[in-house]
Amino acid sequence: KDGTLFPVAISGCQVIIDGQLKGLIGTFKDITERKEALDRLRNSERKYRILFENIPGAYYRTDKDGNLIMINPEGAKLFGYNSSEDILGKNISQHLYFAPEERKKYLKELEKNKGNLKDFELTLKKKDGTPLIISDTSHFYYNKEGNIAGVEGIFVDITERKKTREELLESKDKYRLLLENQTDLVVKVDTEGRFLFVSPSYCETFGKSEQELLGNKFMPLVHKDNREATAKAMENLYKPPYTCYVEQRAKTKDGWRWLAWADKSVLDKDGKVVEIVGVGRDITERKQNEKLQEVLYNISKAANSPITLGQLYKTIHQELGNIIDTTNFYIALVDYQKDEVYFPYFVDEKDDDAPIINFTKTNSLTVHVIKTGRPLLIDYKKRNKMVSQGKITLLGSITDKSIWLGAPLKVKDKIIGAMAVQSYTNPNLYHKEDIKLMEFVSNQIATAIERKRMEEELKRLAHYDTLTGAYNRGYGLELLQRQLKLSKRNKSPLLLAYADLDNLKDINDEFGHEEGDRAMVQVAKLLKSILREVDIITRMGGDEFLVIFLDSSLNEIPIIRERLSKELALLNQVSKKPYKIEFSTGFCNYDSANPQSMDELIRIADQMMYEEKKSKRKGRL
Repeated sequence: KDGTLFPVAISGCQVIIDGQLKGLIGTFKDITERKEALDRLRNSERKYRILFENIPGAYYRTDKDGNLIMINPEGAKLFGYNSSEDILGKNISQHLYFAPEERKKYLKELEKNKGNLKDFELTLKKKDGTPLIISDTSHFYYNKEGNIAGVEGIFVDITERKKTREELLESKDKYRLLLENQTDLVVKVDTEGRFLFVSPSYCETFGKSEQELLGNKFMPLVHKDNREATAKAMENLYKPPYTCYVEQRAKTKDGWRWLAWADKSVLDKDGKVVEIVGVGRDITERKQNEKLQEVLYNISKAANSPITLGQLYKTIHQELGNIIDTTNFYIALVDYQKDEVYFPYFVDEKDDDAPIINFTKTNSLTVHVIKTGRPLLIDYKKRNKMVSQGKITLLGSITDKSIWLGAPLKVKDKIIGAMAVQSYTNPNLYHKEDIKLMEFVSNQIATAIERKRMEEELKRLAHYDTLTGAYNRGYGLELLQRQLKLSKRNKSPLLLAYADLDNLKDINDEFGHEEGDRAMVQVAKLLKSILREVDIITRMGGDEFLVIFLDSSLNEIPIIRERLSKELALLNQVSKKPYKIEFSTGFCNYDSANPQSMDELIRIADQMMYEEKKSKRKGRL
């Protein structure tokens, strides 16, 4: 927002609907820490190389003609000058070489070794003309256009080698002191992955001493699921630029933690990898946030997909399992009108199901969370204490190692229920930080559930008759049209039944329309009781129903009539109403060999129903 630039890694994909490109979905991941870690590693390696691989001495730089344009004060003193200013500008070949022609040999050797020399012995001279035998480590440096701009390097007086080694050891001690006081993890391993050096911060993180780690391989500390990726990433350490970045889970004293490593190879003078230096950082919190956002995204995506509410519950359970243990998990919803709490999703090791409970009179853990509107983490002892204080009542199985964590499901200011996880065997499975996690995700989950509930309610209103629960006329005829096309294509039979309540008008006139509505509901239930799961019942309007029996023919009519007669007799027998429910039914079948239109089939079934109704009236006369 403030204009600061930062590096990102981008992943994306196309959104294609009905074969057409509608847009893009992408993610941006901030990789600033990754880049900074790599830069720190490079800087650290450069300092390490200068301090520990090269002998301290005269740091110098010349232009392409050999004129000295930079030298440190120690270098000036080495050549017998009081300060750097006294020697700058002098031509190194003319004023510092004991034998000027040796300069040409040196440059030729530098070119031969691709612009790099290490420990190249030269005889130079001091200001007073006395010879100075030095070891030279140098290389070409280049301008912006990539052309050689000159030479820079280090002169070391070989006669002072002992003194130089002591200074090097002192520098290493200072470097170690630096490592001991930083929070990043620093290690050095050989090409077999065995520890050569571990920083105090590394020992502290893993709860191991330096003696326990040195000489052992680091890979056993890496999670088995990340070992292959770690090994593959480290293959880059054996080819230019000899660096790699890897994220892995490691077994620390605090359990499995995510660590990010920026590694750099150390090469010998022949360019062979001899050891690897790594700088690591704990990124567990970042990885958890990334996983949490992924979980919430997947739940939101599922809520906006065509899946059912039941399927959404399963998705929520599956996704939450990626960030918290959900071996025992359930979702509870409250119906304030019915004063009930029910469990539409329930997975438990000990209890097969949870009963519907009274919201006002019961104060189980779930109800307690809903009523208080606050999350709760409770173990066996705390639960017993709350029970003894009368704050909660026991419901469901419990052990002396039980731990329970629940959070309310809130949509804005309304609490629609609660969700909970629990363990019967591990009292230390959940911690205080999990309370915030559950509270955070519960709000997103509540929104997803409410959205899907509203969607299904709208679908129900659009497709179902609100009184009887059967399909309404519009949607029922749409389903019938689909089934006729399938029957025609598959050459499968279809049977229609048209039913009409015989005495609805008499019931309405004598007992009122509300009683008439109850009679209609009873008829719908009766028809549903004889249906298979694949069959379809539609209220056509008033007191008329259309029933679609799939893969059925006229041969099934006697069986259907017998079942209808038995169910109707049973209904009137157990009913305490001062009237009997009666209805007439007409049948019609669809034959793919002689197909008829939907309207014609309905007309025939309606006519057959009317004939049965007339027959009943004649019988009464």
